[in-house]
Formats: sequence, structure tokens, C-alpha cells
Amino acid sequence: NSQFQDSLFNKFKDELDLAKKNKSETEITKKHLQLGDFFKDAEVYTEAIDQYTSGLKIAEQHRQDSIQIILKNRIGHIYLSLKNYDKAELFLVESIEGAQKHRFLKAEAIAEEILGTCFEKESNYLKALEHQERSLALFTKLQDEEGIAVVNDNIGSIYEDLNQLEKAHEYFLKSYQYLKSVNSERQINVLNNIGDVYRKTQRYQEALD
Repeated sequence: NSQFQDSLFNKFKDELDLAKKNKSETEITKKHLQLGDFFKDAEVYTEAIDQYTSGLKIAEQHRQDSIQIILKNRIGHIYLSLKNYDKAELFLVESIEGAQKHRFLKAEAIAEEILGTCFEKESNYLKALEHQERSLALFTKLQDEEGIAVVNDNIGSIYEDLNQLEKAHEYFLKSYQYLKSVNSERQINVLNNIGDVYRKTQRYQEALD
């Protein structure tokens, strides 16, 4: 597996060098994004941020609007993982503004979802719900079922934090129905959440199941 990772890294690095040699700004930005994703998946967050930031600088210089928005979402997501919520929020708010300006609904939906999660982690539940609801409306408009499932899980999580367990359960089940049907590994998280709700409501056998 590490051999495969090394060869993948070298492939992306060679492609980036080639794009630089050809002075192809669009390709350079894409390759920085790809390398950033590579490091993000490996949870090497400082390297991922470096790659995304390098890509963002070029995207800003050459007015590559869509990729700027995508990169800001990626950076926001990493700062969320690092619990640096203020920094995450800065990038996500910029992303939302750009996405609205360029009618990039999918990126706007993703940014709203990550931003809502930031506010939940800061125990600002009202703001968290507000952003998750916006994200849900956008994903619904896009008929993006995976997005809808992710946001339903997030909303369930907020209601669980607020101890509104039946409401939480309702949202978790909506999320689980979709994730189960596509056999996504995200269902692991939702199953755990459903188990928690059963545990907190003393339905121990269901919780164990």
C-alpha cells in the first residue's frame, strides 16, 4: 500500500512539474488540488494546506473562479478537522460568496454544510442548524442524494446535542436509508449515531443491534 501511495505521489508530482514546464496555469492549479487531496486523504494536513494554498494563489492570479471556490472549501474542511474554526469560517464564507456570485450551487451546498459543522463544534446550534438547512435546500434543488444524506446526518447530530432525541432519530434514519442503499461507508457513522439515540432512550437491545 505504501508503495502504491509513493507511486501515486510521484505521478501527481511529475504531472505538476510538466504543467509548470508547459506554463499551463489551469493544469498547475488542478495538480495542486490533486496533491492536496492526496495529502488530505493521508491526513498529512500541513502538506495538504500547502498544496491547496499554492493552487489558490495561482487560481486568484488567473481568475479561475470555480477552482478557487473548490480550494477554499477544501482548506475550510481541513481547518475544521484541525479544530481551527475561526480560520475555517473565513475560507467558507468567502467560498459561499464566490459560489453565489457564479451560481455554483454544489460548492455553495458543500460550504454551507462544512460551515454548519463548524458552528455545531462551537456549540452554536442555532447558527449550525441555519447553515445545514441552507445546505439541505441546495442539495435538494440539485437532487444530490448523497449530499442530502450527509446533511440529514449533520442535522440529526445537532438535535442529539440538543437532547431532542426523537427528532435526531428521524434525521439519522433518513440519512441511513440512502447510505444503506448505495452501500456507502458513511453509514458506519450514521449507524453509530442511531445506536447512541437508542442507548440514550434506554432501548438497549436496539442500541446493541
